[in-house]
This record gives sequence, structure tokens and C-alpha cells, in this order.
Amino acid sequence: MLIRLISLIFLFTLVFSEKNRFDNYTLYKVVPKNGKQVEYLADLKETFKEYDFWDEILLSQYVNILSKPDMKSDLENFLSGAGIDFEITLENIQEFIDKETKKHYTRNDIRSMQWDSYYTLEDINTWLDDMVLAHPDTASIIIGGRSHEGRDIKGIRISHGAGKRAVFIESGIHAREWISPATTNFIINELLTSDDEEVKAVARDYDWYIFPVTNPDGYVWTHVGYRLWRKNRAPYGNDIGVDLNRNWNSNWLGPGTSSNSSSNNFAGRGPFSEVETRTLSEYITNMADRIDLYLSFHSAGQLLLLPYGNTTEPLDNYHDAMKIGRRAMGALSVRYGTQYTTGNIAEAIYLATGGSIDWVKEYLRVPLVYCYELRDRGVYGHLLPPEQILPTSEEVMDSLVEMIFQAKRFGYMNAGNAIKIPTLLIVGFILILPNVFSEKIRYDDYTLYKIQPKSLNHIKLLQDLQVNDARYDFWNSPVPSATYVNILSSPANKAELENFVKSNNMDFEIVTSNIQEAIDKEVVSTYTRNAAGNMTWDRYYDLDSVYSWIDDLAALFPQVATIVIGGRTHEGREIKGLRISHGSGRKAIFVEGGLHAREWISIATVNFIANELLTSDDAETRAAARDFDWYIFPITNPDGYDYSHRFNRMWRKNRRPIGQHFGVDLNRNWNSNWLVAGASVNPASDIFAGLGPFSEIETRTLSTYINSIGDRLELYLSFHSFGQMLLLPFGNTTEPLDNYYDALNIGRRAMGALSVRFGTRYVTGNIAEVIYHATGGTIDWVKEFVGVPLVYCYELRENNTYGFLLPAEQILPNNLEVMDSILEMIHQARRFGYMNNANGVYGSILLIAFITITRLIY
Repeated sequence: MLIRLISLIFLFTLVFSEKNRFDNYTLYKVVPKNGKQVEYLADLKETFKEYDFWDEILLSQYVNILSKPDMKSDLENFLSGAGIDFEITLENIQEFIDKETKKHYTRNDIRSMQWDSYYTLEDINTWLDDMVLAHPDTASIIIGGRSHEGRDIKGIRISHGAGKRAVFIESGIHAREWISPATTNFIINELLTSDDEEVKAVARDYDWYIFPVTNPDGYVWTHVGYRLWRKNRAPYGNDIGVDLNRNWNSNWLGPGTSSNSSSNNFAGRGPFSEVETRTLSEYITNMADRIDLYLSFHSAGQLLLLPYGNTTEPLDNYHDAMKIGRRAMGALSVRYGTQYTTGNIAEAIYLATGGSIDWVKEYLRVPLVYCYELRDRGVYGHLLPPEQILPTSEEVMDSLVEMIFQAKRFGYMNAGNAIKIPTLLIVGFILILPNVFSEKIRYDDYTLYKIQPKSLNHIKLLQDLQVNDARYDFWNSPVPSATYVNILSSPANKAELENFVKSNNMDFEIVTSNIQEAIDKEVVSTYTRNAAGNMTWDRYYDLDSVYSWIDDLAALFPQVATIVIGGRTHEGREIKGLRISHGSGRKAIFVEGGLHAREWISIATVNFIANELLTSDDAETRAAARDFDWYIFPITNPDGYDYSHRFNRMWRKNRRPIGQHFGVDLNRNWNSNWLVAGASVNPASDIFAGLGPFSEIETRTLSTYINSIGDRLELYLSFHSFGQMLLLPFGNTTEPLDNYYDALNIGRRAMGALSVRFGTRYVTGNIAEVIYHATGGTIDWVKEFVGVPLVYCYELRENNTYGFLLPAEQILPNNLEVMDSILEMIHQARRFGYMNNANGVYGSILLIAFITITRLIY
């Protein structure tokens, strides 16, 4: 009785109070760069509840913070004093709230529900009633529960006959996320009215239980009282509301929740303390054995999340669900290019417990469970403009159809199916061990095999082995054009690999029977600070040495050399580089190495290039240094490179934890045909492409830096090893795209110059034609999205004998021939009309005539 009285008081207040406005409320975008800054922001959030944090506080990830006008200066002073970067995203969010289109639904006219406007709860419920009247044979109203203020949680059931498996959709559990009910309404409309055959098929093949607004009290309050309200409307002392997506009985009050009733993450007085979660969970439980797919819609962030929020362990059927989800997000990206990141809650965003999808997965054992965090990513947040409703809804519908298609391919969503046992159970123990014991891995008696496939069937067998068995380290990929495949095996697995090869009639030879001997022969030194000449070219150097040497070069040549920071890493390191410039107005050359941590020769090569540009007496080298701005980054994967020195010489990826595994292949994570070919969805794989394009902070921040140089870039060089190849974009096709023939001619002439000094031979061509189809790489993205005219990737020495363990005595010969090739590349580029600065060099009419004649000849 008392609770009902309190509810009436609040209803009275709702009717007669004025609607809250947000005039001059400002939205800040804040990026903590280290652990201390994360702590500062966490303290700020806990101490000053007046600041509305729209995101969880994560290292190197943006956090949207909403401030009242009278607290803006305090916030800015706090951020500046703590050294925390910030920018103002929206100066006055009331202006955006005022622009939100709010139409009213016309009773008995289902077509008056438009996808360019947000609607009230009353309009949505009336529309649902009318959809049932218009489709009485397939649609019926369902009530999934009730709210604190006595409202029904109303939904719709779409069914074309008894005995079908079910899809369950819920949205609007966070009241202010208006795009989630709008998207869910669109899905309902499509399932009942679409002429598309695929949509009609999924509507017909399953029973659909869809609830657009599962927090009706909160949703009403966002329309009539407070636009940015998140919780339900149950009173708790002097505060109101519980976060309904922290109130489910799955690790309740664990990480990512609060026991403070004034917090937006307040988890309630206990699991299922709220009538909304309690009654809705009862409804779901009653039909649980029929549900094959459960979807929850939220915003914002462009994420597809899997359970669980309390651990990054790949539990249940994680790997199958990841594959299905990623393919669905690939379909989502086709229509408008929108990119989503896929992963479980804890690995993709943060630890957060007590959510609906964790409970559905843990207690009801529904096979496939996902949460969409819809548009956008860091601009509008919960205030997505109405003009984005239709694009959001269309791409989500595309992904939903693809999700069901992929689920069937993986054996789900068929009558009577149970949860599948994951097909890949092998744990990369070798990769995990150093993280537990912090001891350096040794490769005693590890054997490097050279396997020679004789047929396409052999290639297919090796491809399956690479994808499904993380015990073997493939040093090059098994592709149809491969004459050999190098595979490294531990002593424990040698016999099994040899039996596999012999039983399939493949030839093999042992390149080395103990790879540790080659590792032990590597010469690794420490650089002596303040002695730039102490860096020599007969040894390898660790991360600290390279960074100290770069600092000393900038100090030694202050007129032309400056330190630049190209980005950050998962472990908080800077991606440090050197800018060499002899004045403004010049075109730019970008050089990067070390993206794959174990390819030490690439770092040594890039260091040598920087040294030559600053110290050489050679006239051509000095001219190249003078005529262009050079941006040189020897190590673009600092975490991985440091790890390869301290723990695991053969480490390739970055060091981000992904469940039980570590690392993403940063050269498969760029947003160019991501995950199309030559990459893996298995976190244990060396070619794991990540949770989505640019899911990794290294690629995301470095790409931003490259974009900032923009149209000044004329030449982009990426250094890898091994194989003695000069690769052009693209990795998804052998078609001669863009200026392929010019780039090929220039590259081949450069490789001719490379061969002069020591007779080393390189093969030149695009990635797909020279080695194999491989996408998500740096040079493809630079070419496709930045539009740099000339883009190349060097795969340095050598072809077979040493692989990634190039002996130190080959460092200088390798570096000298590469420098020869770069100078020739610049010379040939100018002949073909590229790399001509605005300062007039080579800008005469005679040069134009010469270029014209050259093109006619070639």
C-alpha cells in the first residue's frame, strides 16, 4: 500500500512538474592515457554524481561525460590538472534534443509509423495493437511482465504455425536509448510486411517474441520529464531508479555495478528486486526450451556483445557464436559501411554483470545470445539524430537475416538442437605459459619443417591444419601458389606432424632440428644513451634501446629531426617515431616497421633508413632527405616487440588479452576488407584479425595519425619479413587496380637497384598475386582510404633458411640494398610523374615532356 502511495505521488509530480531541460549542458569526450588517469576519472565519477558518465572508464578509450553549465569549468580544470585529454563534442545538448523529431502515430493507420521519428510509449503500444488487427493470422499481443508504476511490458508474437523454434528480442531496458525501440519496431514491421524473400523466410520459419520497450516507466519519463533518464522509476530513499540491466541474477553486484542508489549503475537491493526484471524473466523462463536466438538492443558504441560480462574466458559455445556474430556484422557493414566490434562483454568493452544476456545464457542455456550496442560511436551517443533511424534499422535487419543464415550453417536454429560443443578446444599453452610464470620461453628441439604440397588438396589440408590446430606455427601461409610451407613444431608434436604429412603423401625436409640454436646465435645489444653513433648494424636492439636512440637523434639534429607520437598501445606505450624535415611545403614519405613483433630485421632496417637520412654524405641520400618530409616509425607494435625480447622470441601479435589467449595480428586489423581472406576468427591463431576492424588501439590510433598527414603523403613503405618480395595493394584481388602498372614499373626498377650490390632478388606484385589473399593489412587501407599514390610493403631477407631469425651479420647488407632501392624508387617515381614537390623541383616544362615520352615508351 505504501509503495502504491509513493507511486501515485510520483505520478502526480510527473503530471504537474515541468520537463527538465538541458540548456548549455555540454558533452565532453575524454581519453585517459594511463592507469592513474583512469583512477582519477573513477574517483570523479564516484564523488560527483552530477556528472553523467555515458561510458565506462577504460584505458585509451573515449568516455563521454555530460556536465551542467555551472560545473563545466570545474570539470575542465580537473581534466587539465590531471593531464587528461578532452574535447567538446556537443556544446549545448538541448539543441540536439530539440531537433529530435517526435511524431504521433495515427490510430488505425499502421503506415503512419515512420522511420524518421521517435515515438512515445502510447504510440508504440497503439501501433502494436493495430499491427495485430492488420495481421490477425500471424500476429498477437503478448504481455511479458509489468512495471513498478503498473504498466504492461507489451510485445508482439509473430508465428506462422505451431511447433517452431523461437527468436526472442527485447529492447528499451535503458530508457534513454531511444534508437533501440525504434530499431525493434522496424524489425516487427519488416517481419510482417516485407516483400524480400529472405525476410519472409525468417518470419515464416520461426516464432518471434518481440518487446520494444521493457522499461516502460523509464521510457515514459524520458519523454515527459528527463530525456537522459536510464533506470526504472522505483524509489529508493531519496533516489529513484534501478539499472534494470544490472538487476538480473547472474553475478549480481559484480564488476560494473554499484550499490549506491544515486548511481546510474545501481543494481538494486538484490537480484530480481525489480518487478520488471522479475516478471520478464518468468515469462522468458516459461518458454526457454524453445528459444534458439536471444537478442537485446541497446546503444551506443556499435558493438555486438556475447555473454559474459564477468570474464574474458571463452565459455560455452563462444567460438561458434563469435564466428556467427562476426559474419553477421560483415553483412551489417555492406549497406552503409558501418563497422561493429564483436566480442564478449568483458573483452569488447568492460566488466559488467547482472545483465539480461548473461542470465539468459547462464541459466536458460539459450544457444545463441547477443546484445547489439547500436549507433553511434562517440559523437551523438544516446541522442542519435532521427535521420539515422532508418539506416540503423536497415543495416541491423541485414545482419539479423545473415545471423540466422550463419547460425544454420553452424548447426544451430534447427528443431531439437542442443548447445554445440565448441569445435576448437585446443588451448595455445605455449602462448599462455609466460603470462603465468613470467619466464622466457625456450625453443629447444623445436623443429622447422619445409613442407612441399603437390596438389590443391594438399593446400586444403594444410589450410585446415593452420586454422584448427594452434600447436603449429606456420611461418608462411598454405596457398595455391606456395611451393613450400614452413611450419615450426614443438618436440611433443613433431611425430604427429610428420605422420600427417607422410600419410597425405606430401614431401618435407627439416630446415633446422633445433630452432633455439639459431635464437642463441642472435646478437642483441643495449644502446648507450647520448651516443647516437653507438647504434651499429651488426646486432639487434630492444625496445628501450631503439626509443632512447631515437630521442638522441632528435637531440643531435634539432633543426631537422623531431620526435612524433603515432599512437598508443594496449599496455600504454607510445608508438614513437621521428620526423625529418628541412622546411615546410614538402610532400611526405611514411616508413613503418615492426608491426609483426618477431620480424626484428624490419626494425633494424627502418632504423638504418633514419640514420642514413640524417648522417649520410651520399649526395642522393641527402637530396632525398632534403626534398621530402619523412615520418619514420621503427616499431609500430611496441608491446609485442618488447615481449619478443623478454619472453617469447617468436611472438607476432600485440599483447591484448582475448579470453585465454593473447594478441591480435595488427596487420589483419585495419579496416580494408577486414576478415575477408587470410585471417582467422580464432584468438589462438597468429593471424587472428581481432574483434572487429580497428578493434585494437594500435591500429586505431596509428591510422588516425596517418590520416592527419593526409594528402601530403606521396610514398608509404611498410617493412616486414621474410620472403624477398615487394608487395603492392591489394590483398583481396589480383585485379590491377588504381595505378597498379605505374607502381609495378617503379617497384620493379627499384628492386633492380636493390639487386646490384649483393645480387639479392626480389619478386614484385600485389599481395594476392605474389603470395596469397590476405586482407585487413596496413598498405591496403592506406591505399584505399588515404589515397596515397605509391604504397609498398617490403618482405625482407631471406627466402627459406633462417626465416624470422635472420643472422645479425646480414643486417648491414640487407639495410644497404634496401636503401639503394628506396633512392631508386624515388628517382623512378619522379620519372613517372609522382613525388614532385610544390617547391618547383622537377617542375619544368621539360620534365612534363620527359614524363610524357616515358609513359609512351613504357
